[in-house]
Amino acid sequence: MEILAPAKINLMLAVTGQRPDGYHDLVSVAAPLAFGDKLYLEWMKGSAEEDTLTISGSELAVTPDNLVFKALRAFREKVPLPKGSFSVKLEKQIPVGAGLGGGSSDATATLRALNVWAESPLSESEMLALAGSIGSDCPLFLENGPVLMEGRGEKITALGENVTAFLKKRKVLVFKPPFGIDTAWAYGQFRKNPQYYYSSEDAACLLMSWKKKGADKPFVCCNNFESVAFRKYPLLGVCIKRLKEEGLTACLSGSGSACFCLLDGKYDEKRIVSMLKDLVGDSIFITTTSFLHGAGQIN
Repeated sequence: MEILAPAKINLMLAVTGQRPDGYHDLVSVAAPLAFGDKLYLEWMKGSAEEDTLTISGSELAVTPDNLVFKALRAFREKVPLPKGSFSVKLEKQIPVGAGLGGGSSDATATLRALNVWAESPLSESEMLALAGSIGSDCPLFLENGPVLMEGRGEKITALGENVTAFLKKRKVLVFKPPFGIDTAWAYGQFRKNPQYYYSSEDAACLLMSWKKKGADKPFVCCNNFESVAFRKYPLLGVCIKRLKEEGLTACLSGSGSACFCLLDGKYDEKRIVSMLKDLVGDSIFITTTSFLHGAGQIN
């Protein structure tokens, strides 16, 4: 079986505080992209060997705590399977340490493929709960388009047709400098510097611009991880500033270090790419894609 594990961007992300369980509360508008990893799942009937994972396109090490293995274990605990093992091959395209949800998407793609292979024993709500048990970002990849994420990220609500229609008209340019940002470190900076948290009231106001999105309605693209990331990595702030000076909507995704800007027909994509390479150097990762509509076919 073959399945796309799409990247995502956070069009709006407001971290509002730490919870008693150690996680953080957030409000976010996230959307999957047509760009992502490819995952291949093969059933080895009757095999007594353990499930295996091979990764190409990245120096990412295969370890037992990889989220693909976690998804395999979680599904096996929920669904009785016959004797045999799974061989998973992962072709990485999504940069690591980017804030694009690569690991979470790989895990969710594994769950989706397993559920189809097993003839759908798990309902939509059971899949959402299982995905949420693996990682906070995992449930969003079960949806077919832009979503509202709340709680620690596990509470997912699909956004309306107006938002989907708005995004369909735009391409997304995603770029990442040759360094990543550790998510645990980034959240730790909020704990050390609570002034970076958005208040619940501010987050509600930001979200309202998305809930009321229409053809002529403004929206706010923002991320308070920028306050953390730009202090340590000022180059990111310089790139975002230059893009905004061009009249583009630009923002950090997740905890970074990947950023994005939204493009429509009036912008010279080649000139934007050239500008970013001049700022960061040829080692920059850049791809232009569209927003994903539909969960992605499983072959």
